[in-house]
Amino acid sequence: MSTTEKSSNRHRLPLYQLVLSQDTITDDVLHHQWEGSGTEEDPYLVDWLAEDYRDPHQMQDWLKWSITLLQAASFLSITFASSALSAANPQIQKEFGVSAELVVADTSLFVLAFAIGPAIWAPLSELFGRQMIYFITYGLTTLFAGATIASPNITTLLVLRFLSGAFGSSAISNAGGVVSDMYKARDRGLATIAFIGAPFLGPSLGPITCDVLAVSQGWRWVQGLTTIFNAVVFLVGIVCIPETYTPVLLQKRAAKLSKMTGAVYKSHLAIGDSNRTAGQIFAKTMVRPWILLFMEPIVLLLSMYMAISTYYLSSFLCGFIQSRTN
Repeated sequence: MSTTEKSSNRHRLPLYQLVLSQDTITDDVLHHQWEGSGTEEDPYLVDWLAEDYRDPHQMQDWLKWSITLLQAASFLSITFASSALSAANPQIQKEFGVSAELVVADTSLFVLAFAIGPAIWAPLSELFGRQMIYFITYGLTTLFAGATIASPNITTLLVLRFLSGAFGSSAISNAGGVVSDMYKARDRGLATIAFIGAPFLGPSLGPITCDVLAVSQGWRWVQGLTTIFNAVVFLVGIVCIPETYTPVLLQKRAAKLSKMTGAVYKSHLAIGDSNRTAGQIFAKTMVRPWILLFMEPIVLLLSMYMAISTYYLSSFLCGFIQSRTN
């Protein structure tokens, strides 16, 4: 084995350790000569090393692509769930004895949650990291999706579906963030192409895939299928994905070094925010998406395109399913 290969392997950690620990300190990190003096006035500034086991940009290619595809699967599963139950609207209407308009509200509330959830999960992921937010929210969306199967009335069904959509919407805001965390700008295009198909495939595949299942087995089996899909993605994907957000990783590293050595270490990315409270940072991250939406023409145009195309696609699919049922 060459010297370069030995050096490269020395800085790599097994996947389970990357997943379970965000602040593992190696000898290279502990004994590195950081910029600064280690005091409150002049703390050591922690950054990534030239060869760093924990830098998301330096992850092995197979791991980057595995995480990218798992993020795409999480996005696909939640957009699939948004429209899958619409295939069973006639069965829901018949079982609960409600109007067709009220049954359609199931899909409407689920999609409405897509607009509310990311406004919360995206800022939280910048405060606490992608991994923890993803784990909690995707676990809850799977739980609420499963609970929906036992709904005794239309009110319970609508409330549980809204909650499932609200927590599952973290996939919309955070999955793209995980992908951008791992790739530099020059490499991000190809990864984005592989990832971006999920939000367009999900709403289309849902009603088409579940139409026959709804007619033959009923709406509870349709919801059972989406729950299984969510659970598989949660167990295989979300649980096996390490933290990728650099500011949080460097902050954890700095805190661990301070505890181990007694000197003062701070992330070089956190220097500007050292005197700001969590509430101020949260408020800033809440406002940033709206600034991008209205100040960046490309973001505004793409958002309008996706909203209009999704509306017409959903209308077409609902009409197609109703015509098949009638």
